[in-house]
Amino acid sequence: MNLIEARALEVSYGEIRAVRGVDLAVGRGELVCLIGANGAGKTTTLKALCGMLPARAGVINYDGAPVTGRPAHELVRRGIVLVPEGRGIFARLTVLENLQLGAYARRDAAVAPDLERVYDLFPRLAERRRQPAGTLSGGEQQMLAIGRALMSRPRLLLLDEPSMGLAPLLVQKIGDVIRRISREGVTLLLVEQNARLALAISDRGYVMESGRVTLADSAQALLSNPQVQAAYLGG
Repeated sequence: MNLIEARALEVSYGEIRAVRGVDLAVGRGELVCLIGANGAGKTTTLKALCGMLPARAGVINYDGAPVTGRPAHELVRRGIVLVPEGRGIFARLTVLENLQLGAYARRDAAVAPDLERVYDLFPRLAERRRQPAGTLSGGEQQMLAIGRALMSRPRLLLLDEPSMGLAPLLVQKIGDVIRRISREGVTLLLVEQNARLALAISDRGYVMESGRVTLADSAQALLSNPQVQAAYLGG
């Protein structure tokens, strides 16, 4: 059963149609990627799914119920959480304070164990928990952005370009962490310019071009697709 699905989704910036009739779905427990060139509409799609941008047309269903037009803060409380492109950390707050903000909507007793889970995923954050977040390296800031999102206990985690600007070793580390999060039962939708990384760790993938989904298949099939290889994999 799908955790989230969009049908005939359209999103516009004024008169500019950025997303044009997109159909996509992510099943419970799946790791699905959305690849494509800059300007294809990938980030806009993510923002529409989490309520940050309004849908001009189409329907978004989450957990079996329509959520089209629902505000972002409500969807966060229902388990849809975005790790934005550019990370969006609070530079003047400490690492610990950033992580605590991720749990701001929670009232349960498991916040402290979840904090330890984040530190287990990212030992570097434990070492730097008292540092201002703005003093971290780019890779550490990406770890913090993911860790902060996990503190909200997401059911659906939307990741927007998590490898952007990172050194190759850190890209591999982030890929390993995404796989681990998936194995622990979190459903993920990943937008990633690094198509090879995205397809290597995903179950399925969609290709977007000019606001439309042009291909959808298993990740392995897309990796071996000559059209995808030529356009995105350097084949």
